[in-house]
Amino acid sequence: MDPAGHAQDILERGFTVFERAYDAAWVDGVRREILADYDTLGRPPLWARESEQLAEDVIVCMAGLTVHGLLPRLPERGDTLLSPHMVETFRRVLGHDMHLEVAGWVISDKRRPFFDWHIHADGQDDSYHLKRGFWPKIERAQRLMALLYLDDLHVDHGPLLVHPHRVGDPLDPPYDTGLQTWDGQVVLDVPRGTLVVVEQCTWHAVRQQLDDEPRIWICCTFASADAPRCGWFDARLARHQTENALLRSVLPRAASVG
Repeated sequence: MDPAGHAQDILERGFTVFERAYDAAWVDGVRREILADYDTLGRPPLWARESEQLAEDVIVCMAGLTVHGLLPRLPERGDTLLSPHMVETFRRVLGHDMHLEVAGWVISDKRRPFFDWHIHADGQDDSYHLKRGFWPKIERAQRLMALLYLDDLHVDHGPLLVHPHRVGDPLDPPYDTGLQTWDGQVVLDVPRGTLVVVEQCTWHAVRQQLDDEPRIWICCTFASADAPRCGWFDARLARHQTENALLRSVLPRAASVG
């Protein structure tokens, strides 16, 4: 599928899939480097019900062990993280002046239970909106989550569930967010090296994994120029130095980081 097709997918159903976008050698290499970094962190727990800050950019929480620092920690990988095909897709959805908000990775294991249905409207945890009982009206795409899976997702290894959502449609959850199955859901049991791009208003969930291997994925979020600033924004990106023109073109400008 070309960038126009991927962009149309996102606008019409809230997500798109770049299957096997990264080759096996790249995936194996970055996976080894992430696990080595996990060792340097002292191999902390890979899941916690209550969030705990372990370092400036390291949190263990309900999502798993979350590291918001791919570029500072693995700068060479950052130079090969994006392709022109992907960036063109993101720009067709968010506008030419869209920018990268954060690049990091998450490691979890079978201790993480079913991850309830959620969205990231306005860059907020959806519990914020659930507690208020009010959902904002968002008529245009403002934020994309680009999820790169370094493991095969299958029935034993936490497949991703997505409920299709057309950009501009109401945000209210169609069913109870704690249910493990929603009518109309799409089960993404994709091979490693696949990039799944989810628009911020698209409901998604993750099944509990059953096997013993760690489940590792890289997450980058991209925002339009007029999107509200989210809590996970990494200001270090504005200072990141790279010779890679494609990566440099999506880094936030220092002047916009206040």
